[in-house]
Amino acid sequence: MKKTENQPFFSVIICTYNRAKIITRALDSLIAQKSTHWEAIIVDDGSTDNTKEIIQPYLKKSSIRYFKKEHSGLARSRNAGMQLTKGKYITFLDTDDEYAPEHLQHRQEF
Repeated sequence: MKKTENQPFFSVIICTYNRAKIITRALDSLIAQKSTHWEAIIVDDGSTDNTKEIIQPYLKKSSIRYFKKEHSGLARSRNAGMQLTKGKYITFLDTDDEYAPEHLQHRQEF
């Protein structure tokens, strides 16, 4: 991929399946990052709960995109997310996890 001036440094892939009750913690930790050179791709692996409704406010931020696909498991969801990335580097954030505010900044410095 050719690097462009607007290319994010990180593409953060967040795969979810029926995690509406906990996904906001992960998203809030991503938005709170000191580094702003990221994009996020939420890959919904066919959730049947209200995941899409819960994340709608987050999608107003242009650096977060949502993609829903047929349920096929975590590995295929991660692969699907990687196909959608624009960043120089790819990383993952699970829905039951959260980043410390300096997480991406430290990784970028390293």
